[in-house]
Amino acid sequence: MESIQEIELIRKTLNSTSIGVVITDPSLHDNPIVYVNQGFLNLTLYSREETQGENCRFLQGAETDPGAIEKIKTAVREKRYLEVEILNYRKDGTAFWNELIIEPIFIESEKKHYFVGFQKDITKQKVFQAELAESLDQIRELSTPIVPLSEDVSILPLIGELTAERSESVIEKATAYISSHQNKFLIVDLSGISRVEQDEIANLLKLYQVLSLMGTEMALSGVSAEFILSSTPELFSHLGNIKTFMTVKEALHSLNQL
Repeated sequence: MESIQEIELIRKTLNSTSIGVVITDPSLHDNPIVYVNQGFLNLTLYSREETQGENCRFLQGAETDPGAIEKIKTAVREKRYLEVEILNYRKDGTAFWNELIIEPIFIESEKKHYFVGFQKDITKQKVFQAELAESLDQIRELSTPIVPLSEDVSILPLIGELTAERSESVIEKATAYISSHQNKFLIVDLSGISRVEQDEIANLLKLYQVLSLMGTEMALSGVSAEFILSSTPELFSHLGNIKTFMTVKEALHSLNQL
């Protein structure tokens, strides 16, 4: 049995951490809170008196994911460990992302289980992740700009590296654009490409074939020696069906004559 000094040390240690710590007793009705540390009170803005005897669900709100709630219920029901990210709410109504860990503890002397919950505010990380994802989407959008040059002709200037992931995005954006604009010609300008791989050349051929089925002819401008050398003889023979030009101006002049 712990001494008074040991209990006091444990209490002070738990209260010194910024991570919220909660202990609940599932042997009592509705698995109520029987202990919270100062970190939990600081995080949620509730008082100790307001939390005692309550189920932790009071932290849930309108935007809390039902799937996360169900995971918690299942873990408690099955008395098993769980890590989950869940949107919770403070007393003042402000939302925060909670990295919640639930750990079942069996106390031999009492012959029963308790649950220890650890709460960590990860709102800043979640906001950063969301902003990063949005920025990457914007970059991908900017890296595949399709610009209308005339009623019948649009241009897709590619800049940087033509990777496998980007090739898929190019095909998706180009087909969606042509589907809504019904252009006769799409010029894919490669003059800004710094590196191209053989598989991605095959994807350009795939785009050409898809656009052909849609009634749009694809032309290439800015074709470099590196691009030609990166092509296998078989690919190069297929690419021979695609009109290629040194510059966009040359491509426009030729297409306008058709």
